[in-house]
Amino acid sequence: MGDPAVRRLRVGIGAHGGTGMVAFAFFAVATWRVTHLLVEEDGPADVVLRMRRRAGSSALGQAMDCFYCASLWVALPFAVELTREPSPNAPSWSGGTSRRMRLLESVATWCALSGAACLLERVYESGVSGAAFDEPIVPHPEWNVAADPRCSVVESVA
Repeated sequence: MGDPAVRRLRVGIGAHGGTGMVAFAFFAVATWRVTHLLVEEDGPADVVLRMRRRAGSSALGQAMDCFYCASLWVALPFAVELTREPSPNAPSWSGGTSRRMRLLESVATWCALSGAACLLERVYESGVSGAAFDEPIVPHPEWNVAADPRCSVVESVA
C-alpha cells in the first residue's frame, strides 16, 4: 500500500485540481536532487564517488557521467509511483481510463519528470542566484505614489 504521505501526494498529472501538479513538482525536485547526487557529487563519505569509479566505463558508469541519461533512470520509479493505480478503496480520479491511456500517461510522466530535472539542472548550472529579488521594487512614476518619509524607495522616485 505504501506510505500514507506519499499516497496523499500521488494523484497523478491528470488529477482534478492542483494537487497533481504539487505532487509532480515534488517528484521533479526529488528527481533532480538524486540525479545531481549521482552525477555531480561525491556523496557522503565518498560513497557515490567510489560507486562511480567501480562502475567505470560500463553502461552504469556511462549513465552516471551524463546528467540527462541518469535523470531518465532516476525519474522512472518516481513516475511509476505518480501514475500507479490507487488502492481499490481510494476515490477514483481517473474516471476509468483505459490501460493504453494509463501507459501513455506513465511514459509522459516519466519523460516530464526527467525533463523537469534537466531544466532544474540548467538553472543550477547557470548560477541563477535570485539577484532579481535583491533589487528594491521601485514604483512606476505613473502610480502617483505620495512620498512616504519611512520609505526611501518611494522618496527616490517621487
